[in-house]
Amino acid sequence: MGDGHGAFKSTQVSKASVWLERTPLYPPAFALSPRNVRVVPGATATFDGKVCIKVEMVAKQFALDHRGAWNGNVEDDGVKGTPEPQVTWYRNGDRLTAGGRLNIECGPRGTFGLHIAKVTAADAGKYCCEVSNEAGTKQVIVELALQSGAANEHRMTGNS
Repeated sequence: MGDGHGAFKSTQVSKASVWLERTPLYPPAFALSPRNVRVVPGATATFDGKVCIKVEMVAKQFALDHRGAWNGNVEDDGVKGTPEPQVTWYRNGDRLTAGGRLNIECGPRGTFGLHIAKVTAADAGKYCCEVSNEAGTKQVIVELALQSGAANEHRMTGNS
């Protein structure tokens, strides 16, 4: 059962009423977008970010008459929630997977990261971070650039 705006499930049935819970769908958003990174060859490049997780669930009570038919009354108890977005990284249109020098993290409360160890000239370029759920998709493009000099990681000031 659904209306295109969320999933419904029956949570309680009695002769007097049926409780249905609807979880509204909200498109994902970045609370903290990944930023461009500049590193020296051999260093680790880290792209970190955080997605918004909107917690809102609406429960509705549909009152039934003595024959089990809906009598038209609806009550909203104000309880609210949504699905957590999935984070996917791409390079040159190809989906990245963890392994080797690549580490992809999805942490608690919407935090995520892409870590590239022992960066080489071949790693330089643009990366796409995509967050998606049933309600939509958002993308941000970030760039990994190489620099000469100190072996410490350095974040670029701009974002593409």
